[in-house]
Amino acid sequence: MPRNLDVEFRGNGPPDELYSRLIRNGAVMHMKNTCSPTPADVRIATPRRAAEAAAGCGAAAAQRIGAPGVRVLGHRCPKRPRRR
Repeated sequence: MPRNLDVEFRGNGPPDELYSRLIRNGAVMHMKNTCSPTPADVRIATPRRAAEAAAGCGAAAAQRIGAPGVRVLGHRCPKRPRRR
């Protein structure tokens, strides 16, 4: 449904702010609040290598953010000692 709406809107050339308001705050919010997945819906699985790469990026970001002394909340990177 969102793809069909996108094709229609982009083909008719409405202003970007109108498109954004109607799609994001209208159609998408309506689908989010009223539609729920059924057992027949396709599940999208994240490949293991992608999950590991994302975890590595997050750990590296936490290290860089925490290096100057910023308190990082959440799962701790195993390489960083816990402060007490």
